[in-house]
Amino acid sequence: MDFAQKLNELRKSRGFSQEDLGEKINVTRQTISNWESGLSTPDMDSIVALAKLFEISTDELLAYKHEEPIVHIESKGNNVYGIHFSPFAWHFEYKSKTKVGGIPLVHVNFGFGHHVAKGIFALGNIAFGVFSLGFIGIGLIGFGLLGLGLLAGLGTLGIGFFGFGSFAVGVMSFGAISIGVISYGAISVGVYSIGAASYGSQIAYGAQAQAPVAFSTENGEITFAKEEIAAAIEAKFPDLWEFIKNLFVSLGK
Repeated sequence: MDFAQKLNELRKSRGFSQEDLGEKINVTRQTISNWESGLSTPDMDSIVALAKLFEISTDELLAYKHEEPIVHIESKGNNVYGIHFSPFAWHFEYKSKTKVGGIPLVHVNFGFGHHVAKGIFALGNIAFGVFSLGFIGIGLIGFGLLGLGLLAGLGTLGIGFFGFGSFAVGVMSFGAISIGVISYGAISVGVYSIGAASYGSQIAYGAQAQAPVAFSTENGEITFAKEEIAAAIEAKFPDLWEFIKNLFVSLGK
């Protein structure tokens, strides 16, 4: 008997409707329906809550046939964690009971399949957190194949105020292909751009530079004096922020 069948039988044996059971463990009726149909599985907190409600152990609640995945759940102190393993499916989850603003301080949730981690520190296939790491990492600082960060995104595709990646998008972006207000990359597009091929709406610097103020190098060699760069920028954009002007001036000889 798998978990979905076990839950269905336990619920009916107590005379609970799906809505009744959902109210008792603080989830929706649709969530219970999804569990019983096998469309999704509960997180560690919900498994512990179900086991307490039905007065059975978590191992008994999650008992599988020998050939099916082995699941072990433990709750110790302030933490809940579990391991789900089989030759074809592996899953690990850890969630601290310590919370900040109602969010777990640490949530780790990864393995084969669709697993989402949500915490201040989040690690998972898909991770949401202040600091997040995953195939998709979303947060204040996000790391992943797809990294989305309010402050910084780092990944194959990095999107954030600071974007770092093979493809980077941000106010300040650094990548092979870079798009941003200030961008640096092999192919760079922005207001202020630096790269082998750079395209700027105001200033560009590189082997192939195109902008109202463009500094095109020859074979990657520095060909402009610092004074020459400063004079050209000041003539066209006299009110430009000093740190941006100095960024380009520093590239001169």
